[in-house]
Amino acid sequence: MSIKTKPRRAALVVLGAGAVIVGGAYGGVALAEGTVASDTVEDNIAADQYPKPANPDYAINAKGLTYGTAAQANVPDEEPDLILVVSDAGAEGYVYTDELNPPDFKSPQEALAWQEERYASDFVLGVYESDGATKIGTFTIPKSEN
Repeated sequence: MSIKTKPRRAALVVLGAGAVIVGGAYGGVALAEGTVASDTVEDNIAADQYPKPANPDYAINAKGLTYGTAAQANVPDEEPDLILVVSDAGAEGYVYTDELNPPDFKSPQEALAWQEERYASDFVLGVYESDGATKIGTFTIPKSEN
């Protein structure tokens, strides 16, 4: 009888040890997951503590206008006064940002009226040298097909 009980005991010991290992692994994962995230404000980094991108360093012309590419801007308010474009003839030049971008609207009706006027036909802007005065061509925004 003792011969038959030894394999059973050995099997139980192996199963028990396996259960402890597996349980320990799951417990360790649960413990690790519980320590990574925190619900307290003190433990989380506030958004204002993240490093902010540097403001673009645009060139400035004799009139005091900034000029460069809009791709340097982190947000639209950081765009230069003159934005680099490729004219209809293929030459690089600048358009005035305030002519390219929509104004701040006071009502939805004002925005709709602006859209109807702006996109009813091709919208053509002057293209200038970086001085903002010497016109070198045009930049066309095609009429909206919608």
